[in-house]
Amino acid sequence: MKFFDNLRRQSAANRLMEEELYSEVARELNEGILRNGLWAMALQKAGGDKDKAKSLYIPLRVQSLKDEAEMEQASIEEETRRLIREQIAYEKVVKEEANYLAHKDEIQATKVLLNKGYKVIGKGTYWLVIEPLGGRVKHHSTKDLLEYANSRE
Repeated sequence: MKFFDNLRRQSAANRLMEEELYSEVARELNEGILRNGLWAMALQKAGGDKDKAKSLYIPLRVQSLKDEAEMEQASIEEETRRLIREQIAYEKVVKEEANYLAHKDEIQATKVLLNKGYKVIGKGTYWLVIEPLGGRVKHHSTKDLLEYANSRE
């Protein structure tokens, strides 16, 4: 039942929207506003009869307004997709930057030690530092690794 209720409501909404569109076309006609291309199309279909062309013009203009609304909606949807893509790209950059900052001290410590002839091996839960003369030291935190590297400078 809910499906049919939604369908009835959507149909009612469409009829009300169409009424608004016809009202807009009537306002335009009362103000002498005509779309030249549509008017020419209506005149051609009416065989040059202006009264008949007027009655043909109205549904053409209503459809034109629907088309304009559809194109505007498509433009809004495309802009929304573009903004979402930009947001995703921005979030990726932010995440990468946060990841870099989280590992900055580790990278700095590793560079210092490598430049001094040490080997640094990440073991997942700790770093194994192999000293130039063969000694081995485990460091279980980035802070410890950085302090160790700075003490070797």
